[in-house]
Amino acid sequence: LLSRLSPAQKEEWLLRLWCAKEAVAKAIGQGIVGSPLNLVGQEWELESGKIVVELGGEMARQLPAYAPRRFTVHTGREGDLVFASALV
Repeated sequence: LLSRLSPAQKEEWLLRLWCAKEAVAKAIGQGIVGSPLNLVGQEWELESGKIVVELGGEMARQLPAYAPRRFTVHTGREGDLVFASALV
């Protein structure tokens, strides 16, 4: 997903993706299990800031009820701050 972005966009969207992963992990009440790679950004919309995240790896094994779900996370930027919100 990042390969098609400019260097400036890449930095911001890396932060948005990290925030989205944290938001999903906290929304399901677990925090990130194992590695952040256990939460996978599947797609995003640059215009709206939405990111779709799925569980993978160890998180999917430990939380099978959530494994098939796709979580829509809303991200934004206010000045130098990046934020994300996810509901389960």
